[in-house]
Amino acid sequence: MGVGTYLELQVVEIVNKKGEKMKDKIGHVAGDVWHILKERKEVPVSQLPKILNERSMIVNQALGWLARENKLDFKMTGQKMLVSLLEEEK
Repeated sequence: MGVGTYLELQVVEIVNKKGEKMKDKIGHVAGDVWHILKERKEVPVSQLPKILNERSMIVNQALGWLARENKLDFKMTGQKMLVSLLEEEK
């Protein structure tokens, strides 16, 4: 790039077929996951998409959101990964 050349970045919001911004959708599903875990205490990660009637990709992103906020505890039992709320979230 020469003098006077600049790079223009364009931020694009990803929107799903229903017109929802994906960040908003993931945040909403994260809230749903939190409520399920509050109610059921501990759930196999593989069962969450079925419980929430949501795609695995979105549920996994919601779990990442909550994990990043330090709200979840994960443990393996045999072949199953279980997720629960951390004690201070219960």
